[in-house]
Amino acid sequence: ILLVLFQEKFIRLIEPILGLLPNILHDWAGNFLSSFIKSMGLVGSLKNLLLLTLSSIVMWFFYASCGYLLFQCFSIPLTALHAITLEAFVTLGVAIPTPGLVGGFHLFTKSGLVLMGAAPVVAAAFAIMFHFIQVSCAALFGLIALPSTRISLKEVKNSMKEEVNEQ
Repeated sequence: ILLVLFQEKFIRLIEPILGLLPNILHDWAGNFLSSFIKSMGLVGSLKNLLLLTLSSIVMWFFYASCGYLLFQCFSIPLTALHAITLEAFVTLGVAIPTPGLVGGFHLFTKSGLVLMGAAPVVAAAFAIMFHFIQVSCAALFGLIALPSTRISLKEVKNSMKEEVNEQ
Protein backbone atom coordinates (compact mmCIF):
# COMPACT_ATOMS: atom_id res chain seq x y z
CA ILE A 1 0.00 0.00 0.00
CA LEU A 2 2.85 2.39 0.88
CA LEU A 3 4.48 1.59 -2.45
CA VAL A 4 1.30 2.62 -4.26
CA LEU A 5 0.83 5.77 -2.17
CA PHE A 6 4.43 6.92 -2.59
CA GLN A 7 4.98 5.59 -6.12
CA GLU A 8 6.69 8.73 -7.47
CA LYS A 9 9.06 8.98 -4.49
CA PHE A 10 9.94 5.29 -4.86
CA ILE A 11 10.65 5.69 -8.58
CA ARG A 12 12.85 8.75 -7.88
CA LEU A 13 14.69 6.73 -5.24
CA ILE A 14 15.24 3.68 -7.44
CA GLU A 15 16.01 5.51 -10.72
CA PRO A 16 19.72 6.13 -9.91
CA ILE A 17 20.16 2.41 -9.27
CA LEU A 18 18.37 1.50 -12.50
CA GLY A 19 20.57 4.02 -14.31
CA LEU A 20 23.57 1.79 -13.61
CA LEU A 21 22.06 -0.99 -15.71
CA PRO A 22 22.50 -1.42 -19.48
CA ASN A 23 19.63 0.17 -21.45
CA ILE A 24 17.81 -3.08 -22.18
CA LEU A 25 17.87 -4.11 -18.49
CA HIS A 26 17.04 -0.57 -17.39
CA ASP A 27 13.93 -0.53 -19.59
CA TRP A 28 12.89 -4.05 -18.55
CA ALA A 29 13.37 -3.35 -14.83
CA GLY A 30 11.54 -0.02 -15.12
CA ASN A 31 8.59 -1.64 -16.88
CA PHE A 32 8.56 -4.50 -14.37
CA LEU A 33 8.53 -2.15 -11.38
CA SER A 34 5.85 0.02 -12.94
CA SER A 35 3.63 -3.01 -13.61
CA PHE A 36 4.29 -4.36 -10.12
CA ILE A 37 3.31 -1.06 -8.50
CA LYS A 38 0.14 -0.83 -10.60
CA SER A 39 -0.82 -4.40 -9.68
CA MET A 40 -0.28 -3.65 -5.99
CA GLY A 41 -2.81 -0.85 -6.41
CA LEU A 42 -5.40 -3.52 -7.17
CA VAL A 43 -5.03 -4.84 -3.63
CA GLY A 44 -6.91 -1.78 -2.47
CA SER A 45 -6.49 -1.78 1.30
CA LEU A 46 -4.28 -2.94 4.13
CA LYS A 47 -6.91 -5.52 5.05
CA ASN A 48 -6.84 -6.99 1.54
CA LEU A 49 -3.03 -7.00 1.58
CA LEU A 50 -3.02 -8.90 4.88
CA LEU A 51 -5.60 -11.38 3.54
CA LEU A 52 -3.55 -11.86 0.39
CA THR A 53 -0.39 -12.42 2.43
CA LEU A 54 -2.15 -14.85 4.76
CA SER A 55 -3.66 -16.81 1.87
CA SER A 56 -0.23 -17.03 0.22
CA ILE A 57 1.31 -18.40 3.42
CA VAL A 58 -1.53 -20.93 3.75
CA MET A 59 -1.04 -22.06 0.14
CA TRP A 60 2.73 -22.40 0.59
CA PHE A 61 2.14 -24.45 3.74
CA PHE A 62 -0.43 -26.61 1.95
CA TYR A 63 1.80 -27.30 -1.05
CA ALA A 64 4.87 -27.87 1.12
CA SER A 65 2.81 -30.35 3.18
CA CYS A 66 1.79 -32.14 -0.01
CA GLY A 67 5.45 -32.25 -1.02
CA TYR A 68 6.44 -33.67 2.36
CA LEU A 69 3.73 -36.36 2.15
CA LEU A 70 4.88 -37.16 -1.36
CA PHE A 71 8.45 -37.54 -0.05
CA GLN A 72 7.08 -40.31 2.16
CA CYS A 73 5.22 -41.94 -0.74
CA PHE A 74 8.37 -41.98 -2.88
CA SER A 75 10.58 -43.04 0.08
CA ILE A 76 12.66 -39.88 -0.28
CA PRO A 77 14.28 -39.26 3.11
CA LEU A 78 13.80 -35.48 3.28
CA THR A 79 12.34 -33.19 5.94
CA ALA A 80 9.57 -30.60 6.05
CA LEU A 81 12.25 -27.92 5.64
CA HIS A 82 13.28 -29.61 2.38
CA ALA A 83 9.63 -29.46 1.26
CA ILE A 84 9.55 -25.70 1.88
CA THR A 85 12.85 -25.32 0.02
CA LEU A 86 11.41 -27.35 -2.84
CA GLU A 87 8.52 -24.87 -3.04
CA ALA A 88 11.09 -22.13 -3.68
CA PHE A 89 12.46 -24.19 -6.58
CA VAL A 90 8.93 -24.77 -7.89
CA THR A 91 8.20 -21.04 -7.70
CA LEU A 92 11.24 -20.32 -9.86
CA GLY A 93 10.15 -23.02 -12.31
CA VAL A 94 6.61 -21.72 -12.71
CA ALA A 95 7.94 -18.20 -13.28
CA ILE A 96 9.16 -19.45 -16.66
CA PRO A 97 6.31 -18.88 -19.13
CA THR A 98 5.34 -22.28 -20.50
CA PRO A 99 1.93 -23.69 -21.49
CA GLY A 100 0.30 -25.23 -18.42
CA LEU A 101 3.52 -24.70 -16.45
CA VAL A 102 4.80 -27.89 -18.07
CA GLY A 103 8.56 -27.96 -18.39
CA GLY A 104 9.75 -25.29 -15.98
CA PHE A 105 7.85 -26.82 -13.07
CA HIS A 106 9.24 -30.28 -13.77
CA LEU A 107 12.80 -29.18 -14.45
CA PHE A 108 13.08 -27.10 -11.28
CA THR A 109 11.29 -29.68 -9.11
CA LYS A 110 13.53 -32.47 -10.37
CA SER A 111 16.67 -30.32 -10.11
CA GLY A 112 15.81 -29.26 -6.57
CA LEU A 113 15.25 -32.83 -5.48
CA VAL A 114 18.45 -34.04 -7.13
CA LEU A 115 20.38 -31.26 -5.36
CA MET A 116 18.82 -32.48 -2.10
CA GLY A 117 20.05 -36.04 -2.79
CA ALA A 118 17.16 -37.79 -4.58
CA ALA A 119 17.85 -40.12 -7.49
CA PRO A 120 17.14 -38.40 -10.85
CA VAL A 121 14.57 -40.95 -12.02
CA VAL A 122 12.71 -40.78 -8.68
CA ALA A 123 12.87 -36.97 -8.79
CA ALA A 124 11.37 -36.97 -12.31
CA ALA A 125 8.48 -39.23 -11.24
CA PHE A 126 7.96 -37.09 -8.14
CA ALA A 127 7.80 -33.93 -10.29
CA ILE A 128 5.08 -35.39 -12.51
CA MET A 129 2.97 -36.51 -9.55
CA PHE A 130 3.57 -33.26 -7.65
CA HIS A 131 2.45 -31.24 -10.67
CA PHE A 132 -0.67 -33.36 -11.02
CA ILE A 133 -1.54 -32.85 -7.35
CA GLN A 134 -0.94 -29.09 -7.46
CA VAL A 135 -2.97 -28.57 -10.65
CA SER A 136 -5.79 -30.76 -9.32
CA CYS A 137 -5.88 -28.83 -6.04
CA ALA A 138 -5.82 -25.48 -7.83
CA ALA A 139 -8.73 -26.59 -10.02
CA LEU A 140 -10.65 -27.85 -7.00
CA PHE A 141 -10.02 -24.64 -5.02
CA GLY A 142 -11.09 -22.64 -8.07
CA LEU A 143 -14.34 -24.56 -8.34
CA ILE A 144 -14.98 -24.08 -4.62
CA ALA A 145 -14.32 -20.34 -4.90
CA LEU A 146 -16.24 -19.88 -8.17
CA PRO A 147 -19.63 -19.13 -6.56
CA SER A 148 -18.12 -16.23 -4.61
CA THR A 149 -17.06 -14.59 -7.89
CA ARG A 150 -20.63 -14.53 -9.23
CA ILE A 151 -19.33 -16.07 -12.46
CA SER A 152 -21.04 -19.20 -13.73
CA LEU A 153 -19.32 -22.20 -15.30
CA LYS A 154 -21.27 -21.41 -18.47
CA GLU A 155 -19.65 -17.93 -18.59
CA VAL A 156 -16.21 -19.49 -18.09
CA LYS A 157 -16.88 -21.97 -20.90
CA ASN A 158 -18.09 -19.21 -23.26
CA SER A 159 -15.06 -17.08 -22.39
CA MET A 160 -12.76 -19.98 -23.21
CA LYS A 161 -14.51 -20.53 -26.57
CA GLU A 162 -14.10 -16.84 -27.43
CA GLU A 163 -10.41 -16.97 -26.55
CA VAL A 164 -9.85 -20.06 -28.70
CA ASN A 165 -11.71 -18.46 -31.61
CA GLU A 166 -9.53 -15.33 -31.35
CA GLN A 167 -6.41 -17.44 -31.78
